[in-house]
Amino acid sequence: MSDADGQRPSPQGAALRVAVMLGLAYLLGVAAVQMASSGQPTSAWWPAAGAAVLAVLAAPARWTWVVCLAVVVVTAASNLVAGRSPALSFAYGATNGVEAFVVVALLRRRGPFRMQSVRDVRAFLGAATVGALVAGALAGLWVTTLAGGDFWATAPAVVASHASAIVTIVPLAAPAVRGTATRGPRSGAAQWAALVLVVALVFGTPGAPPLSFAVMPVLVWGALAHSARVVAVQLVGVAVAVTTLTTLGLGPFAGNAALTDLQRNFVVQAFLVTFAASVLLLSATRTEQLLAVEERAARQQLLQGGVLDAQVGLVIMHERSDGDLRVLQSNARAVELLGGAIPLVVDGSALDEPPAVPDDDGAHVRALRRAVRQAALAPDGESYSDFGTPGLDARQVELIVTRRVRPSGEWLVTAQLVDVTERHQADVAVRRALSHERRAAERLRAVSRQKDDFVSAVSHELRTPITSIVGFTELLEDEGDLTEAQREHLAVVERNARRLSVLVEDLLALGSRAERVPVDVDLDPLLRRCVEDQLPVAHERGVDLRAARSVCVQVPFVVEDLERIVANLLGNALKFTPPGGQVRVDVLSDGRSVRIRVADTGSGIDPDELARVFDRFYRAPDAVERSVPGVGLGLALVRELALRNNATVHLDSDGVSGTTAELVVPLRSALPAPAGDAANRA
Repeated sequence: MSDADGQRPSPQGAALRVAVMLGLAYLLGVAAVQMASSGQPTSAWWPAAGAAVLAVLAAPARWTWVVCLAVVVVTAASNLVAGRSPALSFAYGATNGVEAFVVVALLRRRGPFRMQSVRDVRAFLGAATVGALVAGALAGLWVTTLAGGDFWATAPAVVASHASAIVTIVPLAAPAVRGTATRGPRSGAAQWAALVLVVALVFGTPGAPPLSFAVMPVLVWGALAHSARVVAVQLVGVAVAVTTLTTLGLGPFAGNAALTDLQRNFVVQAFLVTFAASVLLLSATRTEQLLAVEERAARQQLLQGGVLDAQVGLVIMHERSDGDLRVLQSNARAVELLGGAIPLVVDGSALDEPPAVPDDDGAHVRALRRAVRQAALAPDGESYSDFGTPGLDARQVELIVTRRVRPSGEWLVTAQLVDVTERHQADVAVRRALSHERRAAERLRAVSRQKDDFVSAVSHELRTPITSIVGFTELLEDEGDLTEAQREHLAVVERNARRLSVLVEDLLALGSRAERVPVDVDLDPLLRRCVEDQLPVAHERGVDLRAARSVCVQVPFVVEDLERIVANLLGNALKFTPPGGQVRVDVLSDGRSVRIRVADTGSGIDPDELARVFDRFYRAPDAVERSVPGVGLGLALVRELALRNNATVHLDSDGVSGTTAELVVPLRSALPAPAGDAANRA
C-alpha cells in the first residue's frame, strides 16, 4: 500500500499499518467465529481473510514471510479464543497465511497494487479467486481430517466466504485516483440514502420476497456517481449488512427452508462476490473514462496553447455549401499576418455562429480566398502561394491551404501562414550577389583573354627580330678581324638573345590553341637527347647529371611538348642544385603508366610553396633572394603541356634535401577510347 500522494510509507509507518491490520484480522476472526451457526466448522463470512491480505500488502516485500507468519498466529489465536479446537485453529491459521501469501504474490507481479483500470480489476479478481480456491481446498482438507466433516460441503462455502471478504475489503487499500471524486453532492447523498433503504427493505425484513437483485441498480448508480474508494466502502457495508441480517434470519436467503446452513452461506457469499466483481469492473471502467477525458483535455489544452502561441499563423475554417467561410480557430500570428482581416478565435465550434471571413476587397482576404479556390481545384486539395503586405513594414507571407471533406459533406479548410520576409530578402540578396559575381567572372575572363592575346601577339612579333639578332650575331662571329673584347660582347648579345628566344617560345606555347595529335614516342632516345643537351650546363655548374637506362617503352605524346617538359624540368633542377650536387633521371612503368622522375639534391622548395609553383609568373622567395634567372613560366608551361597530353605532373620536397619532379604519362592501353573508335568496335 502507498500513501495518498503515491509515496511509500516509512518503515515505522508500514509497521504501524501492519499491526493495525493484524489487530483488525484478530477481531474480525473472533467475531466471525462467534457468529457461526452452532456446530458448524466454518463461518458464514470470513472478513479476516481481507484484513490478512491488507496486512501483507501494507508491509514491504522483504517482510512478506514475517507478516504471513504473523497472520498464521493471529488468525489461529482468533479461532482458538472463539472456542475452536487447537488443532483446527492452527490449521485455519495456516490456511489464512498461505491464502494471504498467494493473493499478494499474484498482485505484486504487476507492480504496486492499484484499481485504476479494468485490467487492474481483472488481475485483482483473478488473484482473489486463486487465493480463495487455495483456502477452500485447505479448509475442506482440515475439516475432513480433523473434524470429520464433508470436504465437498465445506470447500465451496469457504471459497465463497473468503472470496467475498477479499473482493469487498481489499479495494479499500487501493490508492485514490485523482479526478474521480463524487460528482454532485446531492446525487451522492441520494444514492447513499437509496442504498440504505433498499438494503433495509430487501434484507432487513423477515420473509422478504426474493428481490435481492434490487440492490444491483443502486450499486451501479454508486459506481457511476462516486470514486472507487467510496464504491469500496459501500461494498463492505453491503457485505456486512447482508451477511449479518441473513445470519439473524432476515431477508430472502434466510427464509428458504430448502437450504442447509452451509448452502445458505455459499449462496449469500456467491451473491456478494458476483455483485462486488460487477460493480468493481464498472467503477474501473468509469475511472478509465474519466482519466482518458482528463488526459485528452490536457492534450487539447496543450495543443491549443501551442497553436495560439505559435510563430506560424494558423486559421481553421468551415466552408459551407454556399462557399461561405467561417473561422473555427485562429491564432494571433495569423491575425497579424492577415492584417487583422479575421478575428482571433480560440474555439469557434463552441459558438452558435462562428465569425465569417469578410467578403471585402482587401489584399489579405483576396490572397486567402484565391488560395482556397486553388486548393478546391487541386487534385490533392492543397495549394501553395505567397503574397506581399503593403505599407512601410512590408512583409512577404507564404500561404499553404489544405482542404478536406467533413463527414457532413462540407469542407474543413486549414490555412498556414509563414512569414518568409527574411528568407525572401536573403534570396534576393543571393541572386543579386550571384549576378555581380557572374559579371565579375565574365570581366575577369575577358581580361584574361586580352592578356593572353596580348602576350601571344607580342611574343609572335618578337620572334622575328630576335631571330635576326641571333643570325647577325653568328655572322659577325664568323668574321675573322674581331678583337677578343668584341667577341665577348657578341657572346653576351647572343646568350641573352637566345634566353629571350626561349622566353618567347614558352609564351607562344602557353598561348597556343592549336590541337596537335599525340604520337607514340620512343622514350629512351628522347631522354638521352635531352640529357645530352643539358650536359654542358651541368659541367659548367659542377653538377653530376645522370640518366638511368630507361625501359623500352613508347608513350603517346606530342614530341615537341615532351622535349620541352623534360628540358624545363632538367633546367630547373640544374638551376637550384649547388656545385657538387647531383641530378638524376629515372623512368618507371607499372604497365598502365610511365613515370619520368627528375630528382635533385638542391635546397628544395618550402612545402607551403608547392601549391603555387605551377602558377604563371610565380617565383619562390628563395629563387628571388638568390637571384636565380627566370620569369616563373617554366613549371606553368610544364603543367599546361602535360594536361594537353593527358599527363600529370607534381613536385615533392621537404624544403631541405632537394626536390623530385614526376611526370606521369598513361600508356595508350590505359587511355579511354575515342568516341568514334568505340562506336566502330560496337
